Amino acid sequence: MAAALIWFWSLRGLRDEGRTWVDQALSVPGEASWLALALCYGGRAMMSGGSGAMVEAKWSLGRAMRIVHKHPGLISSHPLGIMLELIAAMTVPSRASRVEAEIGRAREHPNSWTRAAALMAYGHWAENQGRALDAERLFQRALGEFREIGDRWGLASTLESIAQIGELRGDLNAVIEIEHEALGLLTELEAHEDVAQGLSILARQQARVGEFDAAVVNIERAAELAHRYSDAENRLWVEATASEIDRRRGDLATARRGLTTSWVRSMRSD
Repeated sequence: MAAALIWFWSLRGLRDEGRTWVDQALSVPGEASWLALALCYGGRAMMSGGSGAMVEAKWSLGRAMRIVHKHPGLISSHPLGIMLELIAAMTVPSRASRVEAEIGRAREHPNSWTRAAALMAYGHWAENQGRALDAERLFQRALGEFREIGDRWGLASTLESIAQIGELRGDLNAVIEIEHEALGLLTELEAHEDVAQGLSILARQQARVGEFDAAVVNIERAAELAHRYSDAENRLWVEATASEIDRRRGDLATARRGLTTSWVRSMRSD
């Protein structure tokens, strides 16, 4: 049951609750299937990493990987197995040389979602290496495949990635249009934390093109969601975006006050 609910907890921004339940499930005496154990440890790694608990994330990912390697059939029987190999290659420095091989293997997987997710992951890999145009092409291909299978999370996530590159290019009106589509999908999924991030991105672009009233409405909604569902890092990011909008509106005193408050809070959380 805990393994089945991992995606729900992650989408809703309930990572602390999810980790608590996964830990309780893992502590229950008795035998569990290797697949369920790998799912629990892999999900725990994902939720820990999303909360900034990188030591816990690395430990949980290591446990999941040991299970996958001990039972190679998991790679072919469930998309998790091959995706864990890919995540490990992209996040563990000693495995970085295996990224392209793992992406190639994921692209040959019979599961269509796994193939699309591998393209999206490859896009992030290219983006992190400074290859923005390559990343955009990969995201566009992934977007087409997610549209074909109708996966709303994949569509929204890939749209957000395309929007980030559009912002770098300065194509702000296109970013606004993309964010509206992504937010519609994320709202349907009730992915509150992702909605908060998307609203912040949308509000920032609206402020940059002079749509200040819409920007204020969206950043206020983002702040409300972030304080209810997001971790400290994302809340600070939303607050910083709000201060940027105040600056662009010409309210420098409020912008300075907001940035100072966010900076003090960030120093206390370190």
